[in-house]
Amino acid sequence: MNYRIIENYLPQKQADEIESFMINPPYPQDPAPTFPWYYMPHPTDNKLSQMPFFTHVFYDHIGQQKDIYFDGINKTILNRLEQEDMKDMSLLRVRANLYLRNPKPMFSEPHRDHFIDHKVAIYYVNTNDGYTLLNEKIKIPSIKNSVLIFDGGQHRAVSQTDEKVRVIINISYK
Repeated sequence: MNYRIIENYLPQKQADEIESFMINPPYPQDPAPTFPWYYMPHPTDNKLSQMPFFTHVFYDHIGQQKDIYFDGINKTILNRLEQEDMKDMSLLRVRANLYLRNPKPMFSEPHRDHFIDHKVAIYYVNTNDGYTLLNEKIKIPSIKNSVLIFDGGQHRAVSQTDEKVRVIINISYK
């Protein structure tokens, strides 16, 4: 599987702002986060992942749906990605995932994000001991402000044991 990792993807100030906005509450006296996350439970059959997570969809090509935070992602992460790899690209979906800490790593089922040929860019919002597993053998660590670009083949999310949350932004395009 072809893949590439870009470290120090954004200026540090932008990376810190994204992490703070998506993970941390705005004020110490207000413990509720301001970024909206939506719980993704999974059926109990063995065909689907048993690793629950939270998600936020910034953009979905079906109906050209964009949410209010899409412009911020577009001006930072997508703008740089377009320069790096997405010339003449067509976005399929931009989605953030938040995984909760587990005592032992939990694995999602091996999957492809779409059934058509596509590429995936994963932006790692925070550093933790979770990782992305490509083709059951290539372990990509979750390091803040790095991006993994790969051909959209089979991969798994692996939860972390050290930090309260693992947050990634998953960008699918063709």
